[in-house]
Formats: sequence, C-alpha cells, structure tokens
Amino acid sequence: LLAACKKARIRASIDTAADKMGAKIRRGRLDLIPVMAVIGQREAECGSMAVRSRKNGEEGLMSTLEFITRLVTEVDSLAS
Repeated sequence: LLAACKKARIRASIDTAADKMGAKIRRGRLDLIPVMAVIGQREAECGSMAVRSRKNGEEGLMSTLEFITRLVTEVDSLAS
C-alpha cells in the first residue's frame, strides 16, 4: 500500500509503534490525519483495509485499488 501511494504521489507513512491498534487510531485522529487506512490482522487476511477519514469518520472496507483511486480523485478535485 505504501509503495502504491508513493507511486501515485500521495504522501503516506506507516505507524510501526508497538502500541495497540486503538491507540494508533486515536493518535491519528489527534494528529488530524485526513485519511487513515487501518490494516489489522483481519484486513490483511482478506486483502482489504478499513478506511477512516477526518471528514466522514469510518468508511468501511476498501481494496487497495479503490483506496488509491479515491485519494487521487480527492486530491485532483482539491487542486482544481
């Protein structure tokens, strides 16, 4: 996912801290991260990610392609 984001010229990072998932999500909200892709064990097993945005809250599961397409569309609309 990180490589796909970088290839699409989308700024992305991975939180590799040893914290629990809830703590990482909370930190992302406090840091005002616009969009988070949460990939836990369940998501990794089914090849998807749980998407959360600052604007819409929890948005459900998405594939990598859906996620990248959505971000590129959103960035393009902001640039216009």
